[in-house]
Amino acid sequence: MTAQRTPEGADPTSTMHSADAQPPVAAVPPVRTPVAGAAADVPESSAGAASTSVASTGHVSSSAASSSPASTRHVSSRAASTSLASTRHVCSRAASTSVASTRHVSSGAVFSGPALPVRAELGKLASLPGLRWTASLTWAATALLAFAAHRAVPAEDPVLTALRWTQVGFLILGVLAATQEYEAGGQIRATLLAAPRRNRLAAAKAIAVAVASVVMAAPIVLAPPAPLRPSWAAYLVGVTLIGVAAGLLFRNALAATTVLLTTYLVACPLLRSYAPASSPWLPDTALLEPSRGAAAATLWPLALLTVAALAFRRRNA
Repeated sequence: MTAQRTPEGADPTSTMHSADAQPPVAAVPPVRTPVAGAAADVPESSAGAASTSVASTGHVSSSAASSSPASTRHVSSRAASTSLASTRHVCSRAASTSVASTRHVSSGAVFSGPALPVRAELGKLASLPGLRWTASLTWAATALLAFAAHRAVPAEDPVLTALRWTQVGFLILGVLAATQEYEAGGQIRATLLAAPRRNRLAAAKAIAVAVASVVMAAPIVLAPPAPLRPSWAAYLVGVTLIGVAAGLLFRNALAATTVLLTTYLVACPLLRSYAPASSPWLPDTALLEPSRGAAAATLWPLALLTVAALAFRRRNA
């Protein structure tokens, strides 16, 4: 222990007592704390306080940082789920509205729905100039041939004589009704997109053409001298449906018309002349002998339409 000097004239005991009463404070040696980029002398107490402050700050920062991502994730997840739910709701409502409007437009304009698209097929038939020309020429040719037949052979029914030739107009009506969508432009593809059920579409075409043939046959069936010829009306409807079946099978108006005209105007008369036993099974016998040819006039359209519907279903457009 270092001896302390006693000032002159002072009591050594008092000095000793005062030294015992107030012991000297030892000087705190400086502690060097390394600081990035520079060295600084920091007292030990300051270092402790600084370490405590840094620890507390680190704890607070870490807790804040840990809680901040959690809260951010929670808020983000809630916002994302809310946004996703609202987006799904809006999309589902928009999709349902779009589907409903599409079904409404299709059912009213194009024919999508549970009912057969007969109205749309009738609209297409009415809008075709070729069918109107076919009907007009058939009526005119029937009237002219009937007048000529009445002048030549008054004993026979002049309308029946004329129909042996003018039934070609009903064959052409059916062919044009079935093949007009296969012409340049490929309208049949748009029709199949709107009505993908091909069996229903083929049935609708057949019904629409049958209605059109009844309208076309009305002036002929009601023409004098006979008041009404219902068997002729049924026969002409069957002839028109055979034209529809040929059009669906060949998908070409010229080819289908050539085959039908050859059958009705060449093959059937020859078979009737050289093989009379085949007469009840020929498709044109019902016009001349309704009692003998009724079965054939019914079976031929049904059989050909069935084959045409199967081909229409299996083949590409």
